[in-house]
Amino acid sequence: MQQIHRRLATVSLTILVAALCCTGCGLSSTPVVADETDDARLTALADDPLFADGSVTGPRVPDTSANVSVQRGAITVDDLWPTDVTAEPGVSGPAWPAATAMLAQLREAGWRPVAVSCELDRSSGLEGATVYATKEFDDFTAALEAEVRPPSSKLVGYVPFHAEADDPWSARSEVPAGSSCLDGDGPPSDEGSVPDDLAIAPWY
Repeated sequence: MQQIHRRLATVSLTILVAALCCTGCGLSSTPVVADETDDARLTALADDPLFADGSVTGPRVPDTSANVSVQRGAITVDDLWPTDVTAEPGVSGPAWPAATAMLAQLREAGWRPVAVSCELDRSSGLEGATVYATKEFDDFTAALEAEVRPPSSKLVGYVPFHAEADDPWSARSEVPAGSSCLDGDGPPSDEGSVPDDLAIAPWY
């Protein structure tokens, strides 16, 4: 965890200098400086087994021209659910084994799926899947976006910036076990859906 503290301190100093040199640039109305709350939240997320080997990025000025204020602190894990591209795809599609394992592992780790979407091909079955989920920690709620797109997969967890709400994700209800496009024996019969107001995203 000392490495996380050192990286966050470096990120905070860099952002503060950039903000002071770029007043009026339009990316952020106030300096984006991580404090002890952001540090503690990223440390708590890094302690989650799913993110133990992840790459930590502290909150910063957004790398987009959209009307957003902060790019949230995040931890990224690549290829946690690999796909054997040399294997013959099953009847459910090339992404089915990894995607169903992804959803099961998220649930087992205490994450609450709030949206599940599937990318279906009429001839080949499941080509990819994305799961959005949240998890309550001591004083905040983290969120994640997990996706499988053979041959790779990606997991990104987000923590709220200290200046926003402790649970900013607009995730109102859990997708019950057995009801998503990744549940059952496959192949999936529908593509699922993501609520329009779901706010699980890198920025706010």
